Amino acid sequence: MKFVDDIVEQFQDMSILKWIRLVVIVGGYILFRNIVEKELQKRKIKNQIKEDEKAKVEAREKELIEDPLAEVMTESINFGWGNRTRKRVEKQKDLFEKKAELLAQQQQYSHDESDADIEDLLVDD
Repeated sequence: MKFVDDIVEQFQDMSILKWIRLVVIVGGYILFRNIVEKELQKRKIKNQIKEDEKAKVEAREKELIEDPLAEVMTESINFGWGNRTRKRVEKQKDLFEKKAELLAQQQQYSHDESDADIEDLLVDD
């Protein structure tokens, strides 16, 4: 019990100035610790939000790499088109692409044919 008696004796021998000093140090420690803990929590939350956003972006990029038409479909869904309208637009797009290819082939064929028509009219010297 000598240990406890020594501690009690030290506190009894302290002057007012030492008590104020002790209160300021302990109070400052408690106040500083609370402020630092709150700041660290804020930073942790900000970092977590950044990581979550980064993960969402990476997942979105991976999804678009796997299926690049997904964004087009999502935009059309968000635009408010119904299933029938979406299907009709897709059919129109396919038909347009086929017509464009057919037109390109016809132009190529007509160009080749026009050369063949005038070939017999050319005179060799």
